[in-house]
Amino acid sequence: MSNQNHPVRDSQIKVDPIKSITDIKSIKKLLKDNIWIMLYLSSE
Repeated sequence: MSNQNHPVRDSQIKVDPIKSITDIKSIKKLLKDNIWIMLYLSSE
């Protein structure tokens, strides 16, 4: 059984660029909040 969420090797995924300022800000916030979790987990 193949995983439908896993692309075939060497395939290309095309996406639209993120243009909305609110989307960019929300992504930056998610990344900022998650960096502390990642740093904490890597120190264990």
